[in-house]
Formats: sequence, structure tokens, C-alpha cells
Amino acid sequence: MSIDDLARAAAADVRRQAARDVVPERRLGELHRTRRTNNVLSVVAVLVIGAVVMIGGGALLGHNQIGTPGSGTTSAPATPSQSRTQSPEPTPDPCQDQAITCLGTNRFRIALAVPVTVTLPANFQGSFSVFSRDAMEAHRSDLDSTGVTVLEHAIPVKYDASWTRDPAAGASAQSVASWLFRRPFLTNATLTQVTLDGRVAWRVTGDLKPDAALPAAKNDWSVAPTFVGQPVTEGYRRALTGEYTLLDVPGAGVTVIWSWSLDQAPGATVRNQDYVDGLTFG
Repeated sequence: MSIDDLARAAAADVRRQAARDVVPERRLGELHRTRRTNNVLSVVAVLVIGAVVMIGGGALLGHNQIGTPGSGTTSAPATPSQSRTQSPEPTPDPCQDQAITCLGTNRFRIALAVPVTVTLPANFQGSFSVFSRDAMEAHRSDLDSTGVTVLEHAIPVKYDASWTRDPAAGASAQSVASWLFRRPFLTNATLTQVTLDGRVAWRVTGDLKPDAALPAAKNDWSVAPTFVGQPVTEGYRRALTGEYTLLDVPGAGVTVIWSWSLDQAPGATVRNQDYVDGLTFG
């Protein structure tokens, strides 16, 4: 068998073995993995061919082009991960985001349906995720997986998998807060009248019952659903704690502020309160 034949046979064996070893992890990443695998196989095949040719000794001079690696290979982008709330990447410089106006002294106006002005505490990142005209989110800089989500025109949803409005909740912040306080999946719930942005508001705290059913799907999680907005869904799940503040904002309907923390010690949201208290609308 000639050196060329040996090289082609070796490359084919490498391709077959590599193909058997490739195990897809997620359907979403199939295209990226195929491109990446093809690039890897091409490089491996060229290296094997080069090794076989070198074994041929003096025959290398007659077949030196076989062992020359290609120079145009590139790696495919990694499969994107799925975020907690399907959010866009936060803008590193919020002043470059058309939805954000920088007001100076750590104050930012976010262009939701009714604009929200944030006074950013030192323990929050200087960036925001703006989901839509109704929803935005900010994260802590001193603690992972902890932050505050603001949802205007919030829709209270049924305790099932549908993510549809629950008419029993009513249409005012007070009635929706009372409805949330009575959710059957909560324990140790409290309902407190507070003031936010000079407006009457209601704060609801509570813990997810250990045996609570989690009928709704949120990304890869099962949750006890609470609110939906475009495109945000909110709900309680294991290891997710926090509290809701609800108020009526003219032009924004029932507005929900969800102060939350995931996989952190109890009380992690206490240091979110300065952020929440500094929010103003309009």
C-alpha cells in the first residue's frame, strides 16, 4: 500500500473514531458543535497524515504537501447559556445604551413605559439588563445571583402551568398584594403597607413551602408562578428567596419590584433595600 493510501486510511479511521466519541449535550448547540468537531477532525487528520508520511522516510520529499496543515481553521462560538430571566447581556457602559440616561452622581433613568430613575448604591453593579419597555433588572456587585427586578404592567397569574391572569387577584396594587399574601404555596407570609417614591405601596414577604407544588416552567426550572410581563416571568422555586413591593403607577398599572436572591444565606436581600427605596417613577 502506498504512503498516500496509508495516510487516507489513517485519516478515515480517525474520523470514524472521533464521530463515535461525539455526544450532543443540547439540541440548541448542534450547529455549533458540528462546525467545531469538523475543524478539530480536520486538524487531527492532517497531523496523522503528516506522521504517516514522516514514517516513509525519503518518500516525504515526494509528498510534502500532504503534511502541510491548513491555515484557515477557526473555532465556532460556544453554545449560549440560558439566563434566569432570558435577559440581554447588561450594557457595560450604561451611558451608551439608548434606553438609559445617565444623570450623574450614580443616578440613571431607564426608559420603561413610565421611566424609572435609579440611585445606584455602592453594592450594585453599574449596569442594567433592560428586557423590554416594561421590565428591567440590576444585580449586586458584592454577592452573586442577587438583585432587583422591576416589572411594570405586571399580570398576576394562576397557580398552574398556564401563565395566564388570575382574575381573583384584582386590578390594584393593594388587591394584588393581598392575593400574593394568600398564595397557597407560601408560608410565614407578611403583608405590610409602606411608602415608596411618595406613594402608598405594599410589601409581601414569604417562604416557599417545602412541599409546595411547582406547576409552571420557567426556563429550565419548575416554579410556583406569581407574575408575568413581556418577556419576564416570575415565581418562587427552591433556594430562591426575596420579597415583593407593589404600587400603582399611573401609566404603568400595577408595578412589581422583586428583590431576590438565589442560593444565598437567609437575609441576603436586606442589602437590596437601599436600591428599592431609591427608585422613583415618572
